Amino acid sequence: MNSVPLPESILASDRRIVVTGLVTMTLLAWLYLLSGAGMNMDMSRMISLALLPRQSGMAVTSFVSWSIDYIVIVVLMWWIMMIAMMLPGAAPTVLLYARVIRQSSGSQSFKVNASVMCFITGYLLVWLVFSLLATGLQWWLEQQQWISMHLASRNAFLSAVILFLVGLYQLTPLKDACLRQCQAPAVFIVNHMKPGLFGALQMGLAHGVFCLGCCVLLMTLLFVGGVMNMLWIAVLMLFITAEKWLVNLRYLPGITGILLILWAFMVLILSAAA
Repeated sequence: MNSVPLPESILASDRRIVVTGLVTMTLLAWLYLLSGAGMNMDMSRMISLALLPRQSGMAVTSFVSWSIDYIVIVVLMWWIMMIAMMLPGAAPTVLLYARVIRQSSGSQSFKVNASVMCFITGYLLVWLVFSLLATGLQWWLEQQQWISMHLASRNAFLSAVILFLVGLYQLTPLKDACLRQCQAPAVFIVNHMKPGLFGALQMGLAHGVFCLGCCVLLMTLLFVGGVMNMLWIAVLMLFITAEKWLVNLRYLPGITGILLILWAFMVLILSAAA
């Protein structure tokens, strides 16, 4: 792919457009979550869940009937939550991709914008598939009565298993391999560059798969702290973003993995002592 020298002002304009788009999508996703995400939960209840999770209806087990409409609402909730959590971490790759496309296409702004949109679409489609699977997992956990109406674990053993498995995965080569792809936008683009809008969609799908491999088990921690716990969601988003952006903190995943495993044993010990 040939590179076309361009004034920095054009590249800066592209950056502003892409950043504005990503920030807008992320903020809209957060606003939707804060509005209750269609789950009949007002702001006061979400704040209560964030600050006092164990006193916020954890014992209630009467759930909404799983109609087609409700399934759509739950899938949409998960997908928009993934947009809110995952777009910030993907921003460096999207920005670099926009620059590469601009330099290869000269002044064709339409091609740049369309390619970036296709890339983001592919990326988010991966998280839509995850959202479908997460909805199925949520349904199953509800049938077992292992989670509360606020979608937080009511079972110490379940919480411990989730914490242990996530901690263990943080220490695996697969986690490291996927994370490296997310941490190195230039390497990813060089290895996966494809021409055209369909190529951009394929690249977005590929990047989404790497991010999914990096973060999929981390998302199950939502069932420990509460899927509708906005503070917990924000903490996970910041951690996921830090893992991808702070490349020099090579031991962050490993340290986190060890801490999560220790947390799992602590949950079991406290549960046995209760």
